[in-house]
Amino acid sequence: MLGRALGDQNQTLESGGAVVKKEGQILRFNELASAALQRKSREYFQGQTAKLRGMFWPLDGDKEFTLFRLKMTCCAADSIPLKVRIISPEPLSFRTRDWVEIEGTIEFRKVAGKEEWIPVIQLESADKVKSTSPDNNEYEI
Repeated sequence: MLGRALGDQNQTLESGGAVVKKEGQILRFNELASAALQRKSREYFQGQTAKLRGMFWPLDGDKEFTLFRLKMTCCAADSIPLKVRIISPEPLSFRTRDWVEIEGTIEFRKVAGKEEWIPVIQLESADKVKSTSPDNNEYEI
């Protein structure tokens, strides 16, 4: 299965990491995106609690945003965003590219008209999004 064991549940997130609390694993953003591609992985992570750090990118409305990090394979010029949609029951007021840490429930939603799934984190409340200092490295390598 994706991820690796997490010894201390209170440890801070490493660069690009996401903690999945129920199973005590640390995932990377790209592993969560990869889990969306496989039915068994979706079933495994569905409903588990995740904690992620990344940059805020607002979507239409004030209750949804994309949390993202950049994936670099060779150099900054080939970077691509790794994204997770975040849904809050209440309005949020962060600025584009603010660094935030979120905690919520993992879901996978089917893309309309396609055989494709995306990872979504559903928040219990807006206070599950906290401003945080930027990571030393914004890239997931």
